[in-house]
Amino acid sequence: MIRNTVYLTTLLCILGFVASCANADNIKNRIQGKASLAQKRVQVLMSEGKDVGPIVGMMKQVPVMVKKKGPVAAEALLDKVLNKLDALENSDVDDGPGRLDKSRLFSQEKPVEMVGYDGHIMELFLSRDDQYLFFNNLNDPSVNTNIHYAKRIDVGRFQYIGEVKGVNTSALEGVPTLDENNNFYFISPRSYKKTHSTIYGGRYKEGVVQDLHIVSGNVNGRKPPIFNMGVEITADGQTLYYSEAIGRTGGGPPKDSDIKFGRKIGEEFVVSDDVDRIMKHINTPDEMEYAAAISLDELHIFFNRSKMLVQGNQTIGADLKILHARRNNKTEPFEKPKVLETIKGFVEGATITNDGNVLYYHKKNEKGVFRIYRVERL
Repeated sequence: MIRNTVYLTTLLCILGFVASCANADNIKNRIQGKASLAQKRVQVLMSEGKDVGPIVGMMKQVPVMVKKKGPVAAEALLDKVLNKLDALENSDVDDGPGRLDKSRLFSQEKPVEMVGYDGHIMELFLSRDDQYLFFNNLNDPSVNTNIHYAKRIDVGRFQYIGEVKGVNTSALEGVPTLDENNNFYFISPRSYKKTHSTIYGGRYKEGVVQDLHIVSGNVNGRKPPIFNMGVEITADGQTLYYSEAIGRTGGGPPKDSDIKFGRKIGEEFVVSDDVDRIMKHINTPDEMEYAAAISLDELHIFFNRSKMLVQGNQTIGADLKILHARRNNKTEPFEKPKVLETIKGFVEGATITNDGNVLYYHKKNEKGVFRIYRVERL
């Protein structure tokens, strides 16, 4: 116990020092958030009797990193610490050979209130400053699916504002995403018959999207039965993750889907040559993978996996699951994913906060309405 107390005291001192050395508000806020997260997780691991000594040893190098290379390098080291914590937390969680491991990184789920809106909420995306939540209403052919947004009040509440202007039509518009430079992307089949494209983009400002256009590059324009049904842009705007689906003859839910990505070259997003290598543990031949959510540092991915995709409010799909996978750097493949075991039911469309502390997603509640739920890092 004495050793663990020394570890914790050392950790807190180091993290406080790093935060005080970060001048820019955005990096200071990120470092403080990661420091708080590391503190909580170290405390939990110590209470379980696990040895956090090697991790604290890494932390002792943070002040040296700050002095020699600055807060950006220090934040990168903090990211490595958090990844080490991931591995230590999950080191004894195994669901048996041939089955997916389970992750206990997050707390039990809690409902999130959307003040001023009582309809369906699906396909969430939290802006990279954590201040605005974008979503679409029910994804079902029987209704007009449009993109909406809300402002964050606190971790458990958002204030509904209204529909995002400049994007919605009588066709389906959904799965919104936004980079830190206000480039806005979403999915719409409005011109698919003519262009074979479903990914649109534009410039976002204060609830309005302008300069709307079909996204250029071979991530779009896929010939039937292939189409894209989801997008997620990285914070820097340089990598676009998307769900590439294979449709069924006669319509209905697709029969297959994989998560892929394209990198920005000029004004185009081009399918990456290393996509199969990077995603080799994510995509499977017999299940559908979709609804990717990428962390700020691009080292964590959250996504859905299911035997069958469902539409709208169908009751099938109660076994949907949200998975998490990590990697040590952006050139490595994501590791074998784990099921987030505290998230259960008809759950989809995750989005992660800037500091990685809170994961939001949509879930069908006991009244049959899709609403927002959250889990928090332990």
